[in-house]
Amino acid sequence: MTDPDHSRSKKNFLAAAALFILALYFTRDGVFRPLWFDEALTVMNFMALPGPVEIYHNYVIPNNHIVYTILLKFWSYAYQPFIAFDVYLRLLSLVITLTAFGIMFYRWKKHCGIWPAALVCACFAFALPFGIYSVAVRGYMLSFLLVVMALEAARSWIAGPNWKSGTAYFIISLLAVGTIPSNIIALGAVVLCFAGFPLKNRKFITRFVFLAVIPLVALVLFYFPVSKGVARVMALKEGWYNGFAAMTALYLSWAVSFLPVIIAVIFAAPLVLKRKNSWQKALIAVLILLLPAPFFLIISPAPFPRVFFSVWPVWMYLLCCGLGHLFALARLKKYRLAAKPLLPLALLAGAVFACGMAQQEIKEYLSAKYVGQQGLDDFFYPYYMKDSFNPFDAVKSLQVQGAAEGTAKIYVSFNADPYSIIFYGKMLGIPAEVWSFDNPRGNVLSLENNCQRAILTGAGDENTFLGRFKGKAIEPVSAGNSFQRIYLIRNDDSAKP
Repeated sequence: MTDPDHSRSKKNFLAAAALFILALYFTRDGVFRPLWFDEALTVMNFMALPGPVEIYHNYVIPNNHIVYTILLKFWSYAYQPFIAFDVYLRLLSLVITLTAFGIMFYRWKKHCGIWPAALVCACFAFALPFGIYSVAVRGYMLSFLLVVMALEAARSWIAGPNWKSGTAYFIISLLAVGTIPSNIIALGAVVLCFAGFPLKNRKFITRFVFLAVIPLVALVLFYFPVSKGVARVMALKEGWYNGFAAMTALYLSWAVSFLPVIIAVIFAAPLVLKRKNSWQKALIAVLILLLPAPFFLIISPAPFPRVFFSVWPVWMYLLCCGLGHLFALARLKKYRLAAKPLLPLALLAGAVFACGMAQQEIKEYLSAKYVGQQGLDDFFYPYYMKDSFNPFDAVKSLQVQGAAEGTAKIYVSFNADPYSIIFYGKMLGIPAEVWSFDNPRGNVLSLENNCQRAILTGAGDENTFLGRFKGKAIEPVSAGNSFQRIYLIRNDDSAKP
C-alpha cells in the first residue's frame, strides 16, 4: 500500500523541481544580458562607494535602492575572475528570485493547495516582467521577496502574535522600504489582506493596528537620517506624463501574465460568493487590486509602472486563494468534477503554458502598442532586452578602431545609454574621462576638437545631434541593427560662411 505522506512529499518535490526548472529556463538569456543604464549606474555610482554607510548617505537619486545596493556590495566581495563580472552581479538577483519561488510555493500550498500555488508560480515564470526583473541588477526582485516574506510574517502575527513574528515583520518592513520607499504601498496591500477578520474582536483590532503602523514607522526610521536626500529625490519629478498610459501598462501586463488563472477565478466567483463572509473578502481583494490606480491618476508626473512590481506577490496570493476555492468546488460531487479531479488542473496547466508561450510572441507588439513614446517599457520588451543592445561590442569596436587612445574623446547621447558604454569601457580598460555624454543632470553643450566619434541610436538621434552641434557632420562607421551605432564626427565644410 502506498504511503500517503510519501506520495504527497514526492508530488511536492516534483512540482517544486518543475517550477525551479521553469524559472531557470526563462532566466537563461537574462543572466548574460548586458547591463543597461540603471544597472550600470547602480554599480558605478553606488555599489562602488567605500561601504554601507556611504551608500546609505548617498541617497541623491531613486536609482540607489539602498538595501539592495548594500547587499550587492557584500556580494561583490566574493567575486572571482573565472566568471564575467556583470554575469556574477546578476546571479545575486537569480538567487533572490529562486528564494522567492521557494517561499511562495511551500507556504502558499499549505493555505491554498499544491496546484493553485504551482499554477500561479508557473504563470509568473512565463510572464514577460519575470524575464526583465528576475536577474536585474536592481532592487525590484529583492522588494518582491521581502513583500512575500512580509505576507507570511503578517499571517503569523495575526494567527497568534508573539515577539518573534512581530520582530520579523518589523525587520522585513524596514528592509522593504529601505530598498525602495514606494514599497510602503505593497506593504499596505499586505495589511489589507488581513482586514477581513472580525473587527469586533478587540484582540484582532490591536494586532491589525500593529500591522498597519509598523511599515509607516519603518519608513520614517529608515529615511529620517537622510531626509534632505529624500526631499531632493522627490523634487526630481521623474515618471510618466500620461498617468492613464502608465496605469494601462501595469494592469495590462498583469492581465496578460495571469490570464488563464484570472479567467478561472472569475469563473468560480459566483459559486464562491455564496459562502459566508465571501462578499467582504471579495471587496477587500478588489480594493487591493485597485490600490495603485489613484497614484497614477493623482500624482503628476505619474509613477513609473515598475514602482508597483512589488505589489505583484500580493496580487498573486489573491489569485492563489481564488484558485484554492475553485479546486475545492471541483471536488464537490454536485459539480460533477469529483470523478475527474485532474480535469480542471489539466485544462489550466495547458492554458498557462499556451498563454505563457504566446506572450513571448507578442511582446514586441505589446511594447509598441501600449508603451510607444510614453516612457521606458517596464513590463513588455524594453530596448535592453533586444539582441541589438550590445554595449560591450560597441566599446570593443571603438577600441579596435583606436578611437579611445590618447586624448581622444567620444560623445555618447543620452538615448544611446551612456552608462552602459562607460561600464563596459571600464571592463575593457578605457578610462571614464574618454566619454563626453549627456545625462539627467545636463547635456553636453559643445564638442571638444578631439571628439571624433559619436555613439547614437539612429535617424532621430542623428537629427538631434546635427541640430545641436552646428558645423558638424557625421558618417556611420558601425551601424547595422545595433542599438548603439558608431559615427565618425567631422567638420561640415558646407556649413562655413
